Amino acid sequence: MSSQALPAQARQLFHYLFEQASLGIAVEDLEGKLLLANPALCSMLGYSEDELCGMNCSQFANPEDSQDDWALFQQLRAGVIDKYSLEKRYVRKDGAQLWGRLNVSLWRNGDGGCKDNRWPMGGAGQRQCKIMLLVALREWDKGAF
Repeated sequence: MSSQALPAQARQLFHYLFEQASLGIAVEDLEGKLLLANPALCSMLGYSEDELCGMNCSQFANPEDSQDDWALFQQLRAGVIDKYSLEKRYVRKDGAQLWGRLNVSLWRNGDGGCKDNRWPMGGAGQRQCKIMLLVALREWDKGAF
């Protein structure tokens, strides 16, 4: 269904849920560049939306945890798996570490391809994207683990 076919109320509801969710939500392109970030994600990572959008997810991910994420993402992109979830560490803007549970899926169009635009359910575009949900688990000091 095209975004034009969606009732205005559905788009408003989606926008409200995205903005009000207590989970961090991001839309990224397939290279990891953030296209959208909700207020909860901005708060978790200590960045403004303007700062986060355009950053690559590797800029706030702990490099030690990135290999597992990348391997799972390649399986997702190839269609081997539909989604994945893992716990990993993130680095906040202030340098503090944050443990989070990352849940990732691709936003696919009706023919099985991936779709993306700057705002899910609105606007045009056919670039591929992934949807990232981040649940903050706990913060820890750099020397704690």
